Amino acid sequence: MPDPDLFRIEAAGRMESFLKRIRRMEDAVKQAPLWRPGAALIRECREAVDRIGTMKARFEKKLVVTLIGPSGSGKSTLFNALGGKDALSEIGLHRPTTQKLIFLSETESDITERIGEIGNPNAETRYRPGIPFLENMILIDTPDTDSMSYETHRELLHTVIPRSDVLICLFDAQNPKRKDHGDFLASHVHHFDGTSLIAVLNKCDRLDQKELVESILPDFSNTLRNFWGKPAQALFCISARRHLQNPGWEASALPLHDFDEFHTLQDTIRNTLGQETARFDRRLQNARAISEYLSGRIKEEASRDATRLSHALERIQSLEKKAAETALAAVQSMHTRTFLPVSTRVYQELVHRWTGPVGWIVALWCRLLVFGSGIAAFFRFPKSLRDVKTWAAAFRGRGDTFDHAFPGGGGRQNGAVLKAYRLALVREWGDIAGMLIQARFDPSVRQIDTPLKGKSALEEYVSFVWDSALTDEIRKTADRLSSVFLQLLFNLPTLGLSVYAGWVTIQRFIHGDVLPFGFFLHAFFAIGVSLFLSFFVFQAMVRFSAKKQRMESRALQTAREMTAGDEWTRESTIAGQIQSVLGLARRS
Repeated sequence: MPDPDLFRIEAAGRMESFLKRIRRMEDAVKQAPLWRPGAALIRECREAVDRIGTMKARFEKKLVVTLIGPSGSGKSTLFNALGGKDALSEIGLHRPTTQKLIFLSETESDITERIGEIGNPNAETRYRPGIPFLENMILIDTPDTDSMSYETHRELLHTVIPRSDVLICLFDAQNPKRKDHGDFLASHVHHFDGTSLIAVLNKCDRLDQKELVESILPDFSNTLRNFWGKPAQALFCISARRHLQNPGWEASALPLHDFDEFHTLQDTIRNTLGQETARFDRRLQNARAISEYLSGRIKEEASRDATRLSHALERIQSLEKKAAETALAAVQSMHTRTFLPVSTRVYQELVHRWTGPVGWIVALWCRLLVFGSGIAAFFRFPKSLRDVKTWAAAFRGRGDTFDHAFPGGGGRQNGAVLKAYRLALVREWGDIAGMLIQARFDPSVRQIDTPLKGKSALEEYVSFVWDSALTDEIRKTADRLSSVFLQLLFNLPTLGLSVYAGWVTIQRFIHGDVLPFGFFLHAFFAIGVSLFLSFFVFQAMVRFSAKKQRMESRALQTAREMTAGDEWTRESTIAGQIQSVLGLARRS
């Protein structure tokens, strides 16, 4: 496969990578919808995607080089000089002399599609077979950027510039600092990298050569950098009129000197832009310029607000931790009114861990506790169908109902949690909102509901944190009370008596002796008393180890640790958006 084909394949892949990078930028900016600069940045990203998409669509087509400049700068003169024929584009004193886009190509087939994109009434075509650089290029002359017909021409210019691969920007050397022209082009040149942006000072023969080289050129180069925020690939001083077939010099307006870089400009067009691979190279570099420009723009905008947003985020994180503790305290308070006490939940866990005779009594005792709680709940007046379902679940002894087992209490608990959280926030939110507005967030952040909107089911979240911490503590307590040593210790008396009574019974049976009924009755009571005493001591241990206040205190500490990290603030709309903007400021 020839090298140009390999380059084409590689270039297509790189073009797609630029598109994906810009889409990722847009998605990142979308993560902060309340940050006001984001709307403009998203629009720029979408425009950039459209422009690179246009480049990609015409990847195989000829390079488009466009001449652009203010009235009287000599665009049409340069167009004719490069094309080697004076009448390609009209030249005259009447302004504007160029009313339409003039396309110059080697053959008609090269520009048919280009004309269709812009509209036939707005374009004219010229053909020059045999000119070497036109084998791989289309040259376009444009209307003036600042004439009386500018409003009419603006749409044409905004159509052709995004579809161009190289801009040759002409300035009149006698008045190069045309701010209106520089400002117009500034909104377009960031889509062209340095190798695709050429500045030309025309009519240099009308100025003193020493002043031109030593003063005007350096000063104009700095002016361009200020206009555009970037340098051009090159700055040429030319006299385009000198290279017409019929310059038509007036006797009183002959050139003052022979300093002229037209041939250097012509060689750049022929030997650099006129090469077959230039169509891929220029478009890739322009796509890279767009991508880097957007990345810089986004980082610059985000960096402007980074300091204020960092302070605001610290305040929000501190405030939300305080609010979380307040909400957790409300949950802890409301939890004491739930229908399954902590001790009952401990026994529910022990049921799954204990075995042997004591384990059977633990299971029976747990069922009695749950049943008793259900009976107590039955005498409370139901407030919803959900309460009735809770009762039914309680009587069935389901162990997974404790989260919502307080009849009618779920709504009151959730309301108390939300109220506690809101009250904690409202005390300091005004100052934080002021900081955010200074950092260009939408004024709607002043509303206290704004930071709450991102708390999807806040009360459920806080309740989940508390229940998770408490459940974890209950399970740890049950694990400590269910060690192998403890199970052997408490089961051993009962098992020992049972084994002894069984051994005596079997031994006497083998010898043909029949034990009296009194033996079995005494054995039964001995085993029962042993089991009762073992379970009684075990209950005392459970009561001592699973004290409600001690367990809830440890659970509250665990819950605070769970809400102390980024997981808590990440749920917040505001905190999450601030983190997104700060992430944009750190992007490379």
